Parts: sequence; structure tokens; C-alpha cells
Amino acid sequence: MYVLGKRLKQLREQHRMNQSDIRKLLNLSSSSTISQYESGERVPSIDNLKRLAAFFEVSVDYLIGLNNDLGPENNAGTVPLIGSIRAGTPLLAEENWEDALNLAEYGADFALTVIGDSMSWAGIYEGDIALLVSQQIARHGDIVAAGVENDYWAATLKFFIQNGRETLLRPANPLYPDIPYTSEYRIIGKLVKVIKQPPSLHDYQAMLSHKYMLDESWSKAIEKATQHNLDGESVLQMIELFRQINRQ
Repeated sequence: MYVLGKRLKQLREQHRMNQSDIRKLLNLSSSSTISQYESGERVPSIDNLKRLAAFFEVSVDYLIGLNNDLGPENNAGTVPLIGSIRAGTPLLAEENWEDALNLAEYGADFALTVIGDSMSWAGIYEGDIALLVSQQIARHGDIVAAGVENDYWAATLKFFIQNGRETLLRPANPLYPDIPYTSEYRIIGKLVKVIKQPPSLHDYQAMLSHKYMLDESWSKAIEKATQHNLDGESVLQMIELFRQINRQ
């Protein structure tokens, strides 16, 4: 099964994953098992072969070397622009395509058009093109595309946050709350590049308006603290106290 090991390693590296990531994907107890798969010392079970094939969006026959068919090939040098995704269909199935972009030099597997302003404070705005590698797991701090899988769903870009026992999808805009990452959510990719759209006057005016509201809010808070003879250190201590109370 040398071909299986070679192809598994190639696919893993193309998706910027390590052996521990594959171990988690297959719910195995030791990463050494993946090393044995790749060296040909050990063969995955049928169920694990199917999981690997589904994750990497190839056939089992391709994994084990019975054919060289990776499935529908993109036009050379293009990346598919994905729209709404039908539940149960492979991410890169042609029925999910809205267009094909000449952006393959960035090493991405697919692209999404950014909708909304939930990542605006990280410099990602509506209309930008997000380029992603296809993967279903993430590390703390990654920007991922994730969503709730219903009949149809569109992925949203968020920071992937692991805070102790809590896992969250965090927007980069204080107007939006964190989203608990529950079993309903599925990650479909990790952000590797953003193709920027030219900023509009409307975007600039919206940012100015938001900055004004924040400045006004902080001014009122500082004024109130001063009235009660509170300095900055006292306010910080009170905030820390309230934070500890909310944790209990």
C-alpha cells in the first residue's frame, strides 16, 4: 500500500495539515498510526478510507491507487468561486460553483465572496474575495469559513477561538457577538489570502460614524468616572471584579 501512503501524505501536505490533524479527523488515539499509514506499514480500515476520501474530496480508488482520477478538474490555473452549498454534496462539486477565477497561484482550493461587515476590523470588507484551502479542522486564531449545514447554507468568515473548554467563532467587529461553535457548525476552509475590492466612500463614512459613536461613549464613561473620583487603575480593578463575578 505504498501508493496509499504516498497519496495520503501528498493530500495532507496540500491541505497544510500535520499528522495530528489527520489523527483528530479519524478520532484515533495516536499520531503514529498516521505515520504508519504513510509509510505503508499499516492500512486504514474501510470506514477510515471512506472518511479520508470524503474529507479530501477524492475517491477511495484514487487513494489506494486503482486510478489516477481526482474527480472533476478545474480549468488550469483557476479557483472555483463557491456560492450557496447544498448539504451533503462535496464542497467543490460543480453545482456549487458560481464562477472560476484565475487565482490558483495563491495555492487556494476555492474562493468565497465576503458578505457583510462582521470582519471589517480585520480589514476584510463586503465584496472582497476570500481565498481558502479546503479543510475541516482549525487551530486557535485561524480565520475559517464555517456555517450551519441545513438544506442550503452559505459559509461565514470568522476567527476560530479556543478558550479553555469554550470554542467560538469570533467576528472582527464589536457590533457582532461571538458564536458558540457547536456540533451544528462545520468548517469548510481556512483563509490564506484576501483579494481586496477598492474601498468605497460609503465604507469610509460608516467607519467614521462608528468611530464617533465609540469616542462619544468612552468620553461619557471617563466623565462619569471622574465625577466619582475614580482613576484608571480603579476602573480596571472594577472591570476585573465584574469579569470574575460573571465567570461564577
